Amino acid sequence: MRQLLSIILFIGTCVFSSFAQPKADEPPTQTQKIYFPISLYDDQKAFDKAIPGVAEKVISGLSDKEKKEHGKVVDYYMLAGNYQKAIEEIDSVQKRKDDMIEDIEFKIYANARIKEKTNGETFDKIFKQDYETAFNKLSFKKRVAMAFDSGALIQLKKDYSAYIEKLKKNKEDSLSADDAKELCHKYSAYAYYNQVYSLISPIISDSQYQAMYPAIKEAKYMAGVAPVKEIDEKPDPNIRYKLLMELTSFDDKEEA
Repeated sequence: MRQLLSIILFIGTCVFSSFAQPKADEPPTQTQKIYFPISLYDDQKAFDKAIPGVAEKVISGLSDKEKKEHGKVVDYYMLAGNYQKAIEEIDSVQKRKDDMIEDIEFKIYANARIKEKTNGETFDKIFKQDYETAFNKLSFKKRVAMAFDSGALIQLKKDYSAYIEKLKKNKEDSLSADDAKELCHKYSAYAYYNQVYSLISPIISDSQYQAMYPAIKEAKYMAGVAPVKEIDEKPDPNIRYKLLMELTSFDDKEEA
């Protein structure tokens, strides 16, 4: 009887232990902490230097489900300096959607970072040439979708800065897994456009492509007024309108 009870107790312990363990594709992100001294928030150079390490830790802790969230995974790879993996991720989505324009600007950036190490040219020169070549091949609607003005950059900076202030208020020398992911996402968006804006502004500065921001202040994401080509009907300046608007969107897939 004692032997039987011991066996039952052993089996019960194993079963309980198996339920207590996290699933292989679901790492314990809720309790994971990433060391990130609060002093970094007031030292931009040190902050920028520390971000790639945070991105690498985020990548190592991603679940299988999170790895399928294309946009954010690309952000993590870009910040970690793993440009080849970022390109492979973008290629995969482009193939799946049958749309070679998907995330083309980030692919150009990643390729330029790789090329600068092999062909001796500067990143700025490579990126600008490749971006202009790709932009000029796009349709009018796609050019509008890729073009942005300084107002969009201001919005990204506000969003990023607000999140930094939120983290500073925590007064902790660490980040939760969720905070680290969101920090990487917001930092990546602002850092990318802040770095390349001066390079691409001469290319996208034509007013026929430029949307105006912010048009809808309450919108969660940037909502601008996009230019339209070959307008069929124009407002009559002699008529006083109460409200006139047209809502539209671009197809996900469109030929360049």
